[in-house]
Amino acid sequence: MRYAGGNLLVDALPPADRDHVAGRLTVFQAEVPDCVVGHGEEYRDVLFPIDAVFSITAELRRGEVYEVAAVGREGVIGAELLLDAPAAPRSVMSQVGGRAARMERAAFEACVERSRALARAIQRHLLRRLFLAEQLIACNLAHDLTERLARWILMLRDELGRDEFELREDFLGMMLALPRGSVAEATWVLQEMGAIRYAQESVAVLELQALRETCCECYEAQRRYAPTA
Repeated sequence: MRYAGGNLLVDALPPADRDHVAGRLTVFQAEVPDCVVGHGEEYRDVLFPIDAVFSITAELRRGEVYEVAAVGREGVIGAELLLDAPAAPRSVMSQVGGRAARMERAAFEACVERSRALARAIQRHLLRRLFLAEQLIACNLAHDLTERLARWILMLRDELGRDEFELREDFLGMMLALPRGSVAEATWVLQEMGAIRYAQESVAVLELQALRETCCECYEAQRRYAPTA
């Protein structure tokens, strides 16, 4: 299926650059929990999420897996190729199913060589990823579980562009560094105040303002670092 829009990074390019990139994209359906690239594997494709979200994970020796970043319609999977890093530094899994657009690695490298605007957009995406990783460290040290959960849900809502989406308990646990059995407790406060509904591994944002008032300052910090400015 041909690309018709939806990834904000691609859509913000100048028209000629956008059309050139779009012509080399193929849309596919990302299924959960597919691993799109494993730790240390070579990138064969670059992915531009449309209404799917991908989870970048850190895996520890004892087997624990933690989410360290999420990439949706505001970003790209495989941006590290711009830094001459052909192998993926971390595993990437489909977190929320939906559409994404795929471009072969060679085509991506040719597009970056041709389009300064695309190269700059990818650089800004990487800078934003770095900023968010640094902010996440401070967030985990300073803010309580309810504040962090509200921030994650708002971030996923932005990346997806919708108020209701599937979110498996294991991914929610990876986001918050919680064992699976503690996930229901983590969502209890937000559900009691009527901000969200979490049932059958699906999140629905019911009161957006309440969620924004509950989340920590890190949400606004990451929104100020706009990906396509």
